[in-house]
Amino acid sequence: SPRPVSLSLAGAKNVGKTGRAQVLASADLQTQNSLLEPKKLAPQAATFPVKGTTLTYTLAPNSFTVLRVAGKR
Repeated sequence: SPRPVSLSLAGAKNVGKTGRAQVLASADLQTQNSLLEPKKLAPQAATFPVKGTTLTYTLAPNSFTVLRVAGKR
């Protein structure tokens, strides 16, 4: 099932108002690419809002997700 997560970016400066996500997900854990279907499982791009130094994002079931937010240390 989907999992909401909240991440603190405390200490980061100039945090962007929008983040980017790359999500690799499938309802079936056995899904794989093949020569006949090379893009059956492919990353999908998404954006999400960032409020201050906190971001909330809902992770898709059976997924690997990379979240990126612009900012400085």
